[in-house]
Amino acid sequence: MSVHRIIIGAGGGIAKAFYQQILELEPETLITRISSQDITDAIHCDYSETSIREVCQNLSTADELSVHIFNGQLVSEGSFPEKSLKAFDSDYFQRLIHSNTIVPMLFLKYLLPLFKPKTRGLISVLSARVGSIDDNHLGGWYSYRASKSALNQMLQCLAAELRHRSPSTTVIAFHPGTTDTELSKPFQKNVSAERLFSPQFVASRLYSLCSQPVSADRALFTDWQHEAIAW
Repeated sequence: MSVHRIIIGAGGGIAKAFYQQILELEPETLITRISSQDITDAIHCDYSETSIREVCQNLSTADELSVHIFNGQLVSEGSFPEKSLKAFDSDYFQRLIHSNTIVPMLFLKYLLPLFKPKTRGLISVLSARVGSIDDNHLGGWYSYRASKSALNQMLQCLAAELRHRSPSTTVIAFHPGTTDTELSKPFQKNVSAERLFSPQFVASRLYSLCSQPVSADRALFTDWQHEAIAW
């Protein structure tokens, strides 16, 4: 039985740790890595729609096909998450929507033909608890919250479409918790040591989640503890 794992955003800390885990635990698995960075043995993609389409059209399907998307953005060109609506900036919002919503969905758009009726498939995408509308009690972070909420909504739409196209494919929006990566470094000073996770730990939690047999009619929104998050 053929197995293919596709890792998108391969230059990130969690993605690198996840890749190493697959190498150790699944030595026979075909792994394709895609990144906007120059990484040895990874396919380069500039994340434009043209580049995404060209990359995806050259990938192969498998009996078991997994797509894992790790790209995302929080700080952009000196702009930080808004504490107040007064700080809302349309350019910053558009950059986050592009990185956190549009790019993942473009990859999934062009990878969709690889998911056949009999494919045992899995799609995991890094989301965030702050993308939960129901869990939003503190406010702030307008652009980042909205970009992740939009991502979650589109993943739920994809799960509904896959029920008919590839019924054995599961979609997961994964909240990794605060992880010691470049994305979270500006916000780590108020995070206790026990709540700041290593990329290796988060990768192991994602891997164990993806390894569990799951049959779901809807997308799953879950955290590193494998506990469901309200949409």
